[in-house]
Amino acid sequence: MVAPAAKDAGVCEEFFKLSGVALTVTTGLLVFASSVGVLGGYLTLSFALALFAASYFQGWSNIHQAIAIYQGNPGAIIDARLAQGIVYGLFQPLFVYLGGSIEALLLSDVLARLFFAVVLFIENKKGRCPAMPRLRVTRINWNVVRIKDLFLSNLSVLFNGLSVQFIVIFSGIFFGAQASAAVGVAYKILSAPVRIVSQALQPYFLSEFSASYRSGAAVRGILYKYLKIGFLISLPVYGVVVLLASLLVESYLIEWIFALDYLYVIWPAFLISFFVIPISQALVVTQNSQAQMKWEVLRLLLLCVVSFICVVFLEASALQAVLSLVVSMGLAYISLIYIVIKVFKV
Repeated sequence: MVAPAAKDAGVCEEFFKLSGVALTVTTGLLVFASSVGVLGGYLTLSFALALFAASYFQGWSNIHQAIAIYQGNPGAIIDARLAQGIVYGLFQPLFVYLGGSIEALLLSDVLARLFFAVVLFIENKKGRCPAMPRLRVTRINWNVVRIKDLFLSNLSVLFNGLSVQFIVIFSGIFFGAQASAAVGVAYKILSAPVRIVSQALQPYFLSEFSASYRSGAAVRGILYKYLKIGFLISLPVYGVVVLLASLLVESYLIEWIFALDYLYVIWPAFLISFFVIPISQALVVTQNSQAQMKWEVLRLLLLCVVSFICVVFLEASALQAVLSLVVSMGLAYISLIYIVIKVFKV
């Protein structure tokens, strides 16, 4: 992710080479771990193969998404996501109908990731912008690679994953499977607009933002433009999503009626994240990883403290605790906007 904003083409190429090496190493480690799991009886062979393939295609896609952003070709990512969505829509129901097993779901997931990677690669090859960097496992010039920033970036991603799933994990640990399932259903419904729209805006933002940053131009207008676009879209989108979800559950999925209360409580956090996510990696791509890392740690710490207070001192119900965490998550996203604005002096 830090490669597209590198101001020197040589530095950018080193980052892409390092990404290729990292993918090779992590793939090898995953093959080893999967083999141990199969031999020890912890994993089935089909699951191990699916895990390896899906992870490899995802890593390969991540690198080529960065290349598309570097080339100023964010449309390639949208085309690849469209292909992935079509594969999911067509093959997942078909495979489940024919196979009716977890392996069928795994196979459709692997195929979708493969199509995403292949379409993205083809689109990058057709790009009219600067030549696509070659991903070769060659000697890396460590003098131009800031290891500290890369390390902090990786930790930021780890803490981000924990924070995003924190409410689901928390509800499962302290309030049982039903609460966790209800929160999970709400997450599944509410995350759809983020995946379909907000994450589609992100490559366009990163492409414009990184190009301006490399050239030394002001980035204020780009930040404000995407915040404004996300905010204006988020309100009607989530109004429709919440309304349709309510009607669908009440009319056809009555067994999930207990999830609606969580849906009503959680949606404001997703609404805020909707217009923050496009700009959320601005610090990472410009190697301001220390600021991003501090925010990620403080967000996770805030969620831990709030959950501890809710469970130990307030003896809150599951719904009350989730509401408290949603408020905390919303405040954290708003603080990220403030940090980005402050860092880039806009």
